[in-house]
Amino acid sequence: MDINVFVSSTCRDMTVDCRPAALRAIRFADDILKTFGAGRAAPVAMEDWDADYEPPLQLCLDKIRVNSTHYVGILGYLRGFVPEDASKGALSITEAEWRHALEHRGPSCIAMFVPRLNSPFAEELQRRASALQTAAELEAQWAGQSQRKGISTCTMRWQ
Repeated sequence: MDINVFVSSTCRDMTVDCRPAALRAIRFADDILKTFGAGRAAPVAMEDWDADYEPPLQLCLDKIRVNSTHYVGILGYLRGFVPEDASKGALSITEAEWRHALEHRGPSCIAMFVPRLNSPFAEELQRRASALQTAAELEAQWAGQSQRKGISTCTMRWQ
């Protein structure tokens, strides 16, 4: 049986360790399945996608519906990206992915990973989220002030 696992997480706080570990685990599962002739396993992850001109949210939802059989969500303490054209109170892409996977794959094909409360790793993720959120809030505040003054802004992130 072939499985294609959509890997979902926030990007800015999980790319250091969590996402790479999940991708390695899926590729390791592929090696085991191949060895025993039991099918294949492959990640469906943004790291492997070519540039696309489709809006990011739609692209992610399409990848879940069309290209994946399973979903892995890796959650921490940082809210995921919310598309600029979304309405106020809209879901982050990460939450929209999870809801879409639940609707199209069902609970038996979904795994969610969350940090154990008060663990050293949870504290590290909270520290990352706090630092990133503070930067994002300052950036948004500056952009809002600039727009009120008629200044065009764009955001660049160094990864």
